[in-house]
Amino acid sequence: MKERPKWQGWTGRGRIEKLRDSDPLLAYLCNARGADEHSVAEITDKVPGGIGVGPPRGSSSVHIKTMRINGPNIHIESDQPLTFSVIRPRLALKTIVNRGREYPVPTTHLGMPLGGVDLVTVANAGINFYEDALRSIEQEFG
Repeated sequence: MKERPKWQGWTGRGRIEKLRDSDPLLAYLCNARGADEHSVAEITDKVPGGIGVGPPRGSSSVHIKTMRINGPNIHIESDQPLTFSVIRPRLALKTIVNRGREYPVPTTHLGMPLGGVDLVTVANAGINFYEDALRSIEQEFG
């Protein structure tokens, strides 16, 4: 947009550019893109899934007599009922290093907590910000 004179003179431009430097979420997204496109650094970690075994409701302990794992098959013997949960694999965001500077995974945006540091929450917050910015630009330039 640098070749657009209206963009250069737009009063909101400076605010958005300052936020991209100072806001943890926007700085992270901007630099994650740069690190991803201009280096071989990984910007996410693969977190494997698994299976959780827990106590029944109302109990705080688990007693397992025997447990055998044979490939994908798990056999558990217990005198009590157990609860099981499936833990899905996921991608976790990593601290970004771009041009020698570190950008930690953001926990706030525009002074407010993000509500999570997972990939989807961070991406949605960025999308919402830039959609609002684009609406503002469209109103200004008609």
